Amino acid sequence: MLNLTYTSDPSHGYLAVPIDTFRTLDVYLSEYSFRDAKFVYAEEDFDMPAIIAAMLEHSVGHYIREVSIDTPHPCRTLRRC
Repeated sequence: MLNLTYTSDPSHGYLAVPIDTFRTLDVYLSEYSFRDAKFVYAEEDFDMPAIIAAMLEHSVGHYIREVSIDTPHPCRTLRRC
């Protein structure tokens, strides 16, 4: 079971997916998602649903924990996908 975190800030939300898991899913992400060496932060409107659909297609069991923060998500300072 893959434990993921969806974090929403005052204006948007992002699903953090381990980079190794993301690479096995073969999903194209928009320029509105971010990444670092450990995670892809998939934006909530288009990229997050695409990743969830790919996980279901590849039978990747997952649980999504939801978190809300009051400041801009730190991923916004990272490299775009």
